[in-house]
Amino acid sequence: MEKQKYLPNIHPGEILKEEFMDPLNMDLYEASRRSGIPAGTLADIIYKRKPITCAIAKKLSRAFGVSPAFWIGLQADFDEEETRRQQAAETGCKDPFSNQTRSQRDRFKQR
Repeated sequence: MEKQKYLPNIHPGEILKEEFMDPLNMDLYEASRRSGIPAGTLADIIYKRKPITCAIAKKLSRAFGVSPAFWIGLQADFDEEETRRQQAAETGCKDPFSNQTRSQRDRFKQR
C-alpha cells in the first residue's frame, strides 16, 4: 500500500514564532518578558516539545493582542490532525473518518 503523503502539520509554536515574534523582531527573552511565560517554556512550545495550554493561551493573548481562543484553537487543530494521522497510520486508512457521512463529520467538528 502506498504511504499517505500529507502537508506538514503546523504546530502553534511555529505560528507564534513566524507570525507574531519574527515580524516584531522579538527574541525569546523579550517574548518571555512581555508574556510572563518562562523562556524555557516558550522555547519548548516553539520547538514543538510542549502544547499551548489554557494558562499559556491567556498570557499569549495579553502579550500579542489575540484571544485565548485563537491559541487554544490552533492547538486543538494541531492535536486533531496529529490524531487523524496516527489513526490513519495504524489502520492503513487514508481518512479515519471515511465511514462517516459528510453531515456527521460536520456535526462532530462543530462540537
